[in-house]
Amino acid sequence: PLDRLVEIHVAGGSAADHQGFRWVEDDHGTEVLDDTWRIVEHVASHAPNLKAVVVECERNPLDAVLPLFSEVQRRLANSPVLGQQP
Repeated sequence: PLDRLVEIHVAGGSAADHQGFRWVEDDHGTEVLDDTWRIVEHVASHAPNLKAVVVECERNPLDAVLPLFSEVQRRLANSPVLGQQP
C-alpha cells in the first residue's frame, strides 16, 4: 500500500532487446526513462508518508548529475508531501 511507502529511488536505465525480449537495465545513469518518471510522479502524489527520494547516480560526475537533481525537484514540486519542502 502506498500509504506505507516512505522512500522511493530514482535511477537512469537503458532499454535493450535480446531476441525479441525487451528489458531495462538499471544502470544508474543520468538518463531516466519516461516510464520511470511516470511511476515516480504517480507514487509521489499517492504516498502521503513519503519522506525521501534517493537519486541513484553513483559513478557519474557531479556536473552530469546536477541536472538530474533539478529534474527530480521539478517533477516533484507539486507532490502533496515533497512539494511542501523548502
